[in-house]
Amino acid sequence: MNTQKQPYPYRDVFTINNNHRVTNLPGDLEVSLERFDDEYKKADPEEFFSNKIYNSIHESENGLPPYALFKSEGDSDAYVAVTQTPFGTGVTPRDSLDKVLSFINTPVDERKNLKPEQRINSNALNTVIKSALLYHFNRETEIMAPDGKPLPLLVTAGPGVEYKSDLLKEENLQVSQGDFTPYAKRALLVVDHIGFIGVLPYGYSRGAAVTADMIGLATRSCNEVIGSVVVETPNYREKSFPTFVKEYGSDFEANTKPEDVSGTWIDDGPTPRLDIHPGSTEQWQDNLYKNGNLHANIRSARGLTKGAYILPNIVSAVNRGIPVAVGYGEVSAITGSDFEKTLQKNEDIKRIATSGLLKILAARGMAPHSFGENYVAYAAMLNRGFKEVLS
Repeated sequence: MNTQKQPYPYRDVFTINNNHRVTNLPGDLEVSLERFDDEYKKADPEEFFSNKIYNSIHESENGLPPYALFKSEGDSDAYVAVTQTPFGTGVTPRDSLDKVLSFINTPVDERKNLKPEQRINSNALNTVIKSALLYHFNRETEIMAPDGKPLPLLVTAGPGVEYKSDLLKEENLQVSQGDFTPYAKRALLVVDHIGFIGVLPYGYSRGAAVTADMIGLATRSCNEVIGSVVVETPNYREKSFPTFVKEYGSDFEANTKPEDVSGTWIDDGPTPRLDIHPGSTEQWQDNLYKNGNLHANIRSARGLTKGAYILPNIVSAVNRGIPVAVGYGEVSAITGSDFEKTLQKNEDIKRIATSGLLKILAARGMAPHSFGENYVAYAAMLNRGFKEVLS
């Protein structure tokens, strides 16, 4: 890409090389990652996963979706970064801590020999591990709320995986037409339940589509919006449903290669180590069918093919003085070069580019849509987004 022609400020966050490895991380994140990995190696695995992962999770209750809250003593009680999970993933691990530890302690090359009942459904577990790493990055790089305190992290589950969709008929119609405000409403219910008054909505993939609608909804609900980060949003332009399904499937198939996985517990390939075992495809299908939510997930997927909302929502946020960072992968089948061209040609984006409130973040090299399934790439992209909008 010829960077001299871009009408907006941008930064390259990292590169994914031909061996599917994350390279060129910002120096402070390289150091932070080493500390996180070193902390795990020195810790008792059961204590580590219990304290950093399982203790953050809250089951569905009182009409609220399940959520994970990453918050330490001294963190802000007033502000929170909030997201909703991407398509087909959840927050609550489907397996016990003992089963997860047994699986993790099995050498990678031996996992293919495990019986089905010994394997874990790793999609939800990956969500909270990625979020734990993002929270660690944010603490170490001093991502602060407006009150000068570290910013907590809130991850909410979306309708369609972990809990039966409670959307009304008219809300289902909204979602299928590309308006994810009903999903955003359920995420903000958790914000209000905990007692936060200010939010930084962020998200990846479907979570990004929800994020864009969350900005306006939070503003109307009298929540202070301190910024937003939108990564790999599918709904920046209209596309047919078959095209979307084809792009989504081809991206994951072409860019997640189990044979490239290293032996570290936080793998630096696009597919997290926990996903490397037979049955991953079946897991996704199970997650989509769970709780009878297949129709809800189809409506959600159809909504992601609509292009009427995301860019206008970003422009509207910037016009209201809310800083927004937008991230994408260079070879993503969902965004990629087409997304770059769309931003270059969009007159409203050009107009707000001079405000200094819009930042574009790129994952370079062989960076697909599925880079968000990698712990390090996901956490690095969002951390840099937070840094841009809060600096």
